[in-house]
Amino acid sequence: MSAITQGELRVNAAVPIADIKELHMEIRKNSHASIHLSGIVPDEAGDRVLLQALGDSRMEVWTGENMLFSGVLSEVRISHEGTGYDVAVEGCSASKSLDYGKKKRTFQKTDLTYKEVMQSVLGESGAKLIYGAEERKIGKPLYQIEETDWEFVRRLASHLGTAVFPSVLSAGNGIYAGLPTGRTWDGEAAGAVREKVYFDKETQCICQDITVYDNWNIGDRVKWQGKEYAVKREKKKMQPGVKLFLATLPF
Repeated sequence: MSAITQGELRVNAAVPIADIKELHMEIRKNSHASIHLSGIVPDEAGDRVLLQALGDSRMEVWTGENMLFSGVLSEVRISHEGTGYDVAVEGCSASKSLDYGKKKRTFQKTDLTYKEVMQSVLGESGAKLIYGAEERKIGKPLYQIEETDWEFVRRLASHLGTAVFPSVLSAGNGIYAGLPTGRTWDGEAAGAVREKVYFDKETQCICQDITVYDNWNIGDRVKWQGKEYAVKREKKKMQPGVKLFLATLPF
């Protein structure tokens, strides 16, 4: 079991966060990834940060040499306590930029594939498509009417019986169509613990919440108790005095 300690976390952002006290992060299908961090801004940087425009600037969270999250700042709250500054930041995946502005498009060529249509839509916004869904022609004209690019691509993925996921493990704006293929883990060696089993109304299947200290990501495969599962949702959480607690759900 390779737990990640608080001291290994490093934030690259316009807000120079030190002494990270709290982290919450979630990634799930058809949604933009979110992250919350709180910590301390060094005294010498506090006044500069208070006067700086920070909206939608890049942020990265690392644990050692491994990227934990890449996205943009969406909200910053700073309070001055004595001679120090407490800071809380909210971030989201770069995919959020695809959810601004309703658009109208028509794709009339029925021999186009869903992959080609998605590439065309995302390419105009500078986003990269990582395609892992079924290769299929659209078969009939497609219309994007008063939908954001994110809403449209998400709907196209549903035609193929799959979903979209934001990429947060590399710089830039990457979108997975279909569940990515990641690493393979041994659940027993990782000390996986089942928290609960339940019926997920959204996916119409039985799911289980698993907690581990290893850094499992969306699309990773887990061999555990004689079966192999795929990680379809993940949460990461750290609180004061607690090592980084990584919860993956459900798979």
